[in-house]
Amino acid sequence: MIEFGIFHLGNFFIGLEFVFLSAFVITAAIYDIQLRRIPNWLVLSGIASSLLWATASGYGYGLIFWAAGLAVGFFSFLPLYIFRAMGAGDVKLMALVGSFLGGFAAFQTVVLTLLAGGALALMVMAFKRSWKLVFSNLSVMMANIAIAAMCRQLPKTEMPAQSAGNLPYGVAIAAGTLVYVGFFRQ
Repeated sequence: MIEFGIFHLGNFFIGLEFVFLSAFVITAAIYDIQLRRIPNWLVLSGIASSLLWATASGYGYGLIFWAAGLAVGFFSFLPLYIFRAMGAGDVKLMALVGSFLGGFAAFQTVVLTLLAGGALALMVMAFKRSWKLVFSNLSVMMANIAIAAMCRQLPKTEMPAQSAGNLPYGVAIAAGTLVYVGFFRQ
């Protein structure tokens, strides 16, 4: 039953904006698992939907609420993209999430997403039995950062010779978002 923008599932109530957000992140996670990329059309349609919702509903502070969330989501993951630890689609997807949730909730969701990403990485390492390679690559990257810091220059972002694999981080973003929407939103 839908009433005043609220979707009733028994005793559980969820705003329609969270239904749309959940659909976007689940779809993105599926694309990321299958294709290892998140389509721009999906992210752009999600951001447009959140903008439409923010302006039409007057929810929160409208455009300020929307822009703050978009900025927090985008700029939280941008450094990971710059250091090639994450793809651009993941950064844009987190901006989409933030645009629906607003600034403070976007920050909380970023934290939950990073925790979900860490758990996902540990599961993938255990499944692939790639512990040694991961720690070898990590030590090379940390040594490059330390040397660059001692020389007072930006660290080089050279990738190790052999990759331990890439994560479909859209799954972690979906997990963090769904945990926030299901348990932490007010």
